[in-house]
Amino acid sequence: MVFCLFISNLLLATASLHLTERRIQITWDRSPRISENLISIAAGPGIFFNNQGCVFENSRFIKYIAALRPGYLRFGGTRADQMTFINASNPEEICDLRSLHKIQKPFLPVTLYREDIEKLINFSRNTSKRMLFGLNLNSRSKDGSWNSKNVELLLDFFKEQNFFPDFELGNEPNSYLHHFNYTMTPEQQANDFEVLKLILARKGFHSSKLIGPSTTGRGPTALNYFSKFLETKPPVEFAAYHHYTLNGRNATVKDFISPSSFYAYEDEAKLWTETSKENDKKPFISEGALAFGGGAKNISDRFVSSFLWADKLAMSALTGIHSFCRETAFGGAYALLNEDLLPTPSYWISFYFRKFIHGRISSLQTFDDNQQFYRIYNVCTNKNKVTKLIINPSKATVLRIEGKFESYQLIPKGRHLLSKYILINGQRPSIHRTRRETGSGSLLLQHYSVSFIRTNISCK
Repeated sequence: MVFCLFISNLLLATASLHLTERRIQITWDRSPRISENLISIAAGPGIFFNNQGCVFENSRFIKYIAALRPGYLRFGGTRADQMTFINASNPEEICDLRSLHKIQKPFLPVTLYREDIEKLINFSRNTSKRMLFGLNLNSRSKDGSWNSKNVELLLDFFKEQNFFPDFELGNEPNSYLHHFNYTMTPEQQANDFEVLKLILARKGFHSSKLIGPSTTGRGPTALNYFSKFLETKPPVEFAAYHHYTLNGRNATVKDFISPSSFYAYEDEAKLWTETSKENDKKPFISEGALAFGGGAKNISDRFVSSFLWADKLAMSALTGIHSFCRETAFGGAYALLNEDLLPTPSYWISFYFRKFIHGRISSLQTFDDNQQFYRIYNVCTNKNKVTKLIINPSKATVLRIEGKFESYQLIPKGRHLLSKYILINGQRPSIHRTRRETGSGSLLLQHYSVSFIRTNISCK
C-alpha cells in the first residue's frame, strides 16, 4: 500500500514551519513479523551467590516481569560456566535483598541447590517466561572433552519437576582465554552441542531448543567465531550473540542521544542477522543492553536511555531478531527494575513497546539534519491498522497524520533528560491503565519524547 506521511519541523527560534511530504511504499506481507518473544530478560547465578535468590519469590518482582510476558527468562552469564548443581537442600540458605543495586563480581564459582532451581522454575511459570538456561561448558575432562556429568544431574532434576527449558551451552566462549586462561574453538563448542543434543534426546527433552554460541564483542574477531560456529551446522535453532552499544565506564549523556549510537546498532544488527540467516538460523540476542560494565552510572537508569532502548527494540524487530534478552532484570545501572524493584524508564519503554508494537514492522525513516534527529518506525498491528513509533531526542516537531489517531507520548518528569521518572500523556505510568489522547490531522511531538501513535490508516 501507499500512504502519505507529512512531517513539519517546528523551528522554535523563528516560529517558521517547514513542511515536507514523503510518500512511502510499503509491502506489508514482505515485512518481518514481530516475535512475541522479542522482549526478554536476563538474570544470572550471581543472584544466588549473593544470597538474593528469594527475589524470584518477591510479589512485586513477579508482577512487573509478568507484565512483559511472554518472552524468555535467560538465566546465564559468566558464572553459568562456573556453576555446579547439588541435588540437596542448601544447608545455609539466607536471603538479603538490600544490595540489589550492586554489580555482581564475576568469575567466582557458584553452587546451586534444589531450592534455587525450584525458585527459578516457579518464577518462570508465574511470569509466563520461557526459561533459557545456561549450562556449564567450562567443565572439561583431562583430555579436554566436555564433562557433562553435573549437567546430566541437573537435567534429571528438571525432568523430575516436569520442566523442560531451552538451553545455552557456554557464555561468551570467544573470551575464554580472558576468563579462564584457555581457548575455546567454535568447532569444539559445536561438537559439545552435538553431545548435548544426544543427552537431551536420551533424557526426553524433546521440546527443548538449543541456542548458541552466545559470543561477545562487535568486531571482526567476534563475528569470525560466530560465523565459523554456524558453518559447522551445529544443532542450534537460534544463532545467539551479545550486544552492547556503549562502554558503561565512560559513556556520556551525549553518547546516548548521538545519531552515531543509533546507526551503530542498525549496521551491526543487519550484519549479524544476515550472517545468521545465511546459515539457516534465526538471530537471537541472548544478552544485551545499551552499555556494558553494569551500565553507565546515573545515565542507563534515567530517561535519556529511553531513546536508544526504544530504537534497539524496534531495529531488532525490523531485522527479524527473535528475542532480545535485556541485561538485566535487576542489579547495576542497566537494570529494568531498580534496587526497590520498581520500574526504571527502560522498563516502561519495554512495557509500552510490548503493548502497542505487534504484528508486522516495515519502514524506518530517519531525519538527521545536524540540528534535529528523530526516527519513525511504521508497524501494521494485529488489528490491521498502522501504528507509528517515533523517537525524538531533540526539538518539538509537528507530525501531520491522515485521519484520527490516539497518541501516547512518554517524556521525562521535569523535562530533564536525567530524570529517574517517566510520564505518559502527563501522568505516571501504570501496568493496569493508560490515559489516551486523541486527535486528528496533526500532533505536536514534544521534545525529548518517545511516542506511540495508533492511527486509523488501514494496512491494505
